[in-house]
Amino acid sequence: MKVLWLSNCSLVDMENKGTGSWLFSMSKALCSRGIELYNITQTSNRELAEKQGDNIKEWRLPKTKLKNGLPPQKHINIILNIIDEIKPDIIHIWGVELYWGLLSARGYIKGNILLEIQGLKSSCAEVYYGGMNFKEILSTLRVKEFLLFNRSLIFGKRIFKKWGKFEEEILTAHRSISIQSEWVKARIKPFISKETKLFDTGIIVRNEFFEAESWGYRNKKDNPVIFAIISREILFFKASFAVSIAFCSAPSLRPSA
Repeated sequence: MKVLWLSNCSLVDMENKGTGSWLFSMSKALCSRGIELYNITQTSNRELAEKQGDNIKEWRLPKTKLKNGLPPQKHINIILNIIDEIKPDIIHIWGVELYWGLLSARGYIKGNILLEIQGLKSSCAEVYYGGMNFKEILSTLRVKEFLLFNRSLIFGKRIFKKWGKFEEEILTAHRSISIQSEWVKARIKPFISKETKLFDTGIIVRNEFFEAESWGYRNKKDNPVIFAIISREILFFKASFAVSIAFCSAPSLRPSA
């Protein structure tokens, strides 16, 4: 069986840096069972790169500006040519935060398509400021944000909210969707068709979670431990960073000593 992934993660000759870590584990599991696995992703490189791993063949498209949610036709043609070459039995689209889902929603990609959803940008937009009030939001604006407004929290929320309409378009068009939580099921329910099949799928945890040495923590009130998770993508970083700002600036959110 041939499986093509459209993902936001490079799997060949790349270290696992945390983002999409389950993809590394899942790719190894699939390949160990004889699956022919292919991956299309995008990177900051200026040219198309084709990589061959031990068990995975990968194409890395350069990131580009989007128009109405999609890249230039040149990039779309590259993807279509790859699909024609592979002739995959299943196309697995990882997430709705990139334009992959729009390619199938608008009829560019056809076949047995499975859409995977872990979260939604529109949901992030609702809590993007992490509980900060208007004064606290303004306090995040400095010279850099005025010179490069697209790096500000305000602009970041606007982008997340805007992408929500594309998420809705993607969800409405797909009939096979894999979800990872009841939360996702509840969030997408208003947008999906009655004919849509939902699959509850688990994500494989990477080996480090099983092999790493455990560490002890003595509960000290004067030394709280804070866990934070961010993504390498700058917009996701700002969403998480907003929560951090709120935590540090709002007295009501700080832990008691």
